[in-house]
Amino acid sequence: MALNLGRYELGPEIGRGNMAVVHRAFDPRLQRQLAVKILHAEFSGEKRHRRAFLAEAHAAGRLSHPGITTIHDVGESNGKPFMAMELLEGATLQQRLDSEGPLSAREVVDIGIQLAEALDYAHRAGVVHRDVKAENVVMTGQAMGVKLTDFGIARLLQEGAEEGEAVSAVVGTPNYMAPEQIRDEAVDGRADLYALGVLLYRLLSGRLPFARGTTRATLDAILNKRAPRLRSRDEQTPDALISIVETLMSRLPVDRYQTGAELAEDLRQVQLEMDSQKRQAGWGMPISVKWPAALGLMVALILVLGATAVYYHQRAVMTQLVFDYGGSMAEVIATESAEDLLLGDAVAVQAMVEDMQRNQQMVYLRLSDHNGRVMASTEADERGELASNLFTGEILARGEGEQQVGRYRDDGAERFLFQSPVIYQDRVIGGLALGISARPLSGALRTSLVAMGALMVATILTVLLGAYVLSRRLKLPLRVLGSGLDRVAAGDYSYRIRMRRRDEFGEAFARYNLMTESLQGQQESERSQQRRDPSVAVRQRLSRGQGTQPIDSE
Repeated sequence: MALNLGRYELGPEIGRGNMAVVHRAFDPRLQRQLAVKILHAEFSGEKRHRRAFLAEAHAAGRLSHPGITTIHDVGESNGKPFMAMELLEGATLQQRLDSEGPLSAREVVDIGIQLAEALDYAHRAGVVHRDVKAENVVMTGQAMGVKLTDFGIARLLQEGAEEGEAVSAVVGTPNYMAPEQIRDEAVDGRADLYALGVLLYRLLSGRLPFARGTTRATLDAILNKRAPRLRSRDEQTPDALISIVETLMSRLPVDRYQTGAELAEDLRQVQLEMDSQKRQAGWGMPISVKWPAALGLMVALILVLGATAVYYHQRAVMTQLVFDYGGSMAEVIATESAEDLLLGDAVAVQAMVEDMQRNQQMVYLRLSDHNGRVMASTEADERGELASNLFTGEILARGEGEQQVGRYRDDGAERFLFQSPVIYQDRVIGGLALGISARPLSGALRTSLVAMGALMVATILTVLLGAYVLSRRLKLPLRVLGSGLDRVAAGDYSYRIRMRRRDEFGEAFARYNLMTESLQGQQESERSQQRRDPSVAVRQRLSRGQGTQPIDSE
């Protein structure tokens, strides 16, 4: 059988605190589900606690904000004070952390902005929450949407309690209490901002800054110790966000943010910065890297192809010159040695070989008679022996008659071998083998490669530097334009781009300035209409889907 409290049908318990219990309930008159908060029986008979409970009702009931739980009704039934409030189906922020783990820095910023705006609204209405913590923040189910709840120890700034019955100011959750709150000094909205700083510190780092083993030790640390340096678990956390949290947790209220609006504005700037970085990451490398890299690759490819073509053409030309030189020398030697070979004068042939050996380019020379027996050679052990085939690999070229050009190796050094018959009066009387060193050709080609490589490196570096400088010059106006657009997205139409350029960017800057002037004029016109007719603001909010929620929908 369902229990009734006034006209409300109570359902199961969905929450419990130090002073009250919360039940899911049903309002048969309006046919809607809601939550009913009932003061514990042990406190109902004490006027001090009843006043604290009613203070919550009066404080929260006067607030109507998307980030604050809405109070629909306040009453008393059978001696039990209660309040009927908006039913929030989502889990608390603490439950979200316990079930799904840590949040990203971007999500923390989103939550911080919403709570800062909610607190700013409450503080302007004269209400201090005094117990901002993860357990009192409810996730609404939308994308990181939150609502601040449980004004159970809230205090009206402008409406004090009756004389002699004021609720003590020293209330709250120890880990989140501001120093002035612990010292029982005057408390204003800056104490809530301090607690919000502690909450953001916890969301980013995963721990409370002043948590100790006992309540006394925790309070003493808040009063006398500096919070450990905030080290966020999210590597994408901007330094600006860490600075904001540290400012919120300043010991002196005067050193903190003075209003939630100031805090929300700075958090929005951090939000814009993080979104900008995310967009740049999504776009890939910045143009100061992409442009030089693309141009460098294209230039390198062209230079490599060109250098390769030049190298092989040069090699072919130089090789042909060597062949022509070796062939001519072989013909000269064959002509001069023909008579001595015909006469079989080995001494004269050997003398001529030794005389030709003074040519540094000639590294080998061998002359043989018509029977193939070596008559003279630069290698003494070959004399008198049958001439052997010295070619290794394929024949590189063939000249007139039986002249052939190929390669051979001797002690690892590559050489060109010219083999030619010795002819006297159209008759073959012997054979000649001439070895020419390939070292000069290799050296020349190597020098050409080094020179072309150095030219390639210098050209590519020049292109990279030029492209980088050009892209950096383009990056500045892009940043200026992006910063202006970010301000427009944040609702600030007063910024104008003063940079003068005689190019397409100058035209873009002029168009931006015209746009912001138009938007600013429209904004000022709307404000003027709102001052003359306050209902205009309501109609504008409704047209944008930002309608307000009444305190009591009955």
